[in-house]
Amino acid sequence: MKKYIKFSVVVLVLLSLFSSCDDFLVADSPSVFTDKSAYASVDLATMRVQALYAKEFYPADAFLECGIFGTDIEWVNFNVSTIKGALTSYQATSSNCSVLSTMWTGWYKSIQIANQAIYNLPLSPIWKDSSTVATAKKLYGEAVTIRAISYYHLITTFGDVPFYTLPSDASNDKTFYKGKTNRDSIYEFLVEDLRKVVDYVPWSKDLGVNNRVSKGAVLGIRARIALQYAGFSLRNGTHLTQKGRYSAKYYQIADSALATIVNSGKHALVQSVDPKIGGFEKLFRDMNGYKNNMDELIFVKSFGRGVSGTSLGMLSNNKDSYYGWCTGNPFTSPAYYYSFDSIDTRRNVACPLYNYRTSVVGVQGMFNVPNWFGIAKFRREWLTPTMGGDLYLLTSQTGVDFPILRYSDILLMYAETQNEINNGPTEAAKEAFKQVRRRAFPITNWTDRVEDYVDLLGSKDAFFNALVDENAWELAGEGIRKYDLIRWNLLGTKIQQMKDDNDKLFSGVDPKYINVPDYIWYKYDTDSKTLLFLNTNYRTSQSKANQDLLKAQGWISQAWWGNAAKAVQNKAAFASAGSLQGTPNPATGLAGFDATKNNYLYPIQNDVLDNSRGVLNNDQMP
Repeated sequence: MKKYIKFSVVVLVLLSLFSSCDDFLVADSPSVFTDKSAYASVDLATMRVQALYAKEFYPADAFLECGIFGTDIEWVNFNVSTIKGALTSYQATSSNCSVLSTMWTGWYKSIQIANQAIYNLPLSPIWKDSSTVATAKKLYGEAVTIRAISYYHLITTFGDVPFYTLPSDASNDKTFYKGKTNRDSIYEFLVEDLRKVVDYVPWSKDLGVNNRVSKGAVLGIRARIALQYAGFSLRNGTHLTQKGRYSAKYYQIADSALATIVNSGKHALVQSVDPKIGGFEKLFRDMNGYKNNMDELIFVKSFGRGVSGTSLGMLSNNKDSYYGWCTGNPFTSPAYYYSFDSIDTRRNVACPLYNYRTSVVGVQGMFNVPNWFGIAKFRREWLTPTMGGDLYLLTSQTGVDFPILRYSDILLMYAETQNEINNGPTEAAKEAFKQVRRRAFPITNWTDRVEDYVDLLGSKDAFFNALVDENAWELAGEGIRKYDLIRWNLLGTKIQQMKDDNDKLFSGVDPKYINVPDYIWYKYDTDSKTLLFLNTNYRTSQSKANQDLLKAQGWISQAWWGNAAKAVQNKAAFASAGSLQGTPNPATGLAGFDATKNNYLYPIQNDVLDNSRGVLNNDQMP
């Protein structure tokens, strides 16, 4: 009896210590059992690890909808005075963006739960039992990977952060209030940690799901973290933008992980046999139709229809009871649309010339306002079944999965690492690049648009610059480009280039935009409920005879970006949208994004600072 009394006292003391520690270390326990007993069986251990998937990647909806954007091709149209507007425009302060506290606390809660699993599983009966050890190791590998993802997001959001590898009630030093650890040390630990568990988890096709950590996910996340380490980041305290201390080594590590995926034969790009729908469009139609493709989608964040989801996707009116409501985020620019090759099948998937912000329910409408140009890979019109009728006010809760790792991203990263470590493109690098472009173009254009295009990129710099462009065309709106631009040290450069390109487009003085039409002719096809466009890339004769002929054929004329009369209006309208990429705003005293300072990091919020008992500060803010 005394033994049990002593045990109870110890538990109470530990619980007291645990409850008194900083909020970002406290994790809601999904069980009333002790940590030791919670891993005593496969069922109990599985439930504990499954808790990691609740909100581990994006613990605040605002982060998924805004915090991962703010690039040359992605931003949101929320006012900068709102939390979401501040997130995307780099105008968050330590007091005006409470969602940053939610993100900080959420990621540390995930880390605490993961640490509990990582600590207790090797001590558990299921680890020592030959019939259950494989399952125990799979759960262990999942916890290690989710912990790595949480630290990755903390570092890319806040810079150097406190680093905990033990659950708070198992730490020997009981130091709950830790200062920041240099991110290089954290990244080095995580990359090695992930190496150890690569073989603990099976490939997603063997698992039968891709919303749980698989071997491909471990390898892909390891590569992504290694590349973030190898690339540039804004250093705390010094405010210098520098690469990780062993940059070259980590390019090699990333390359090895990516090569394992590419050479495994376990993943491939989605293709289409329908001549009207390319493989890229099929991928996103299937996703919006709740069809789970495990060839290309290596790892996804799952949501529940009518329960959870995002407001990302094509803009639609809040009174559209046929397709439902969507805010249209993220938005992009006309220059992004015209950066695509005119026959690239990804363009009309990524940023079509229409949306549903019209007074006619369920009918597409062409727009001519620059800041309505949106990334539209997620569309209410592709939901099967639709979320109209009684559900139309709940359409932010679509339940459509959000991609964390796609095979095309793996191919582009692999092409990059091969180019980097070999000081120029290898045949493997070229083939990986070509695979992505083959899907993007009709087979009749593969010779010039794929083979010749890639083979002529003879130098390391030319190949890399082409990959930066391909990244934009392939991955827009998926929360990847911001962090790639940061590690390439190109965030400020590309934001400014976007603004310059749009100025040139609206001014009509650059030969690059000489064929942008002043009017676009379009018509609505009632059978397909789709807008048809005649001349998105060339100018038509404005003679009366030609206009009368087109009108007789049912075409409607819409003034477009090349129209000289609209140039001033377009430029002014887009300048307003452009401020959401972080143009400094002296009137409000908010800095916005400053390319000379590279101030992409977010401030730790005051409540977190106050709860840290003086060990944390905002030394990451230049």
